[in-house]
Amino acid sequence: MGHHLPNPEDREGVDRFFEETQQRLGEGLLKRAFSITRDWHMAEDVVQEAWTRLHAALGGKNGEIRDLPSWLSRTVFHVSVDQIRLSERRRRAHTGAADLSWSANEEKISEEWLEQLSLALARLPKQQGLVVYLRHMLHYSFDEIAWRIDANPATVRSNYRHGMVQLRHKLKCE
Repeated sequence: MGHHLPNPEDREGVDRFFEETQQRLGEGLLKRAFSITRDWHMAEDVVQEAWTRLHAALGGKNGEIRDLPSWLSRTVFHVSVDQIRLSERRRRAHTGAADLSWSANEEKISEEWLEQLSLALARLPKQQGLVVYLRHMLHYSFDEIAWRIDANPATVRSNYRHGMVQLRHKLKCE
């Protein structure tokens, strides 16, 4: 059973829905965003974008989201990663560093394969997926990743190793 979304035409219902949802889930979403971005300002922007995306979803999704807390958590994860990527690109543009990120090589890889990779990465446990993404897509060291997600570097390496094993298996099976 999913969470029934209010009719977008019902302003009072929408306002009540957002107020209740923000009271119930807002603090946890902010903590999740901060645990990924390690920046309170960026985390606030991430959560605001998640609320904006939820509002946009009111007109779609057949009026229902199967698991609202998970949907919002996944949205915060993806927006956080996007914000980190954008921040890294800005830093590289400002410092004149070469852009060695994933996007520089995207045109060499088929859209179909990128979709498979994205789906396989999304199906990894959250921490493993985040570590693999930060290591390969943003070229962060294990120490940088450990600092960003507030974890022990040995745990980060373990998450990376297990995530890569699972990712390889998922990509072979698809």
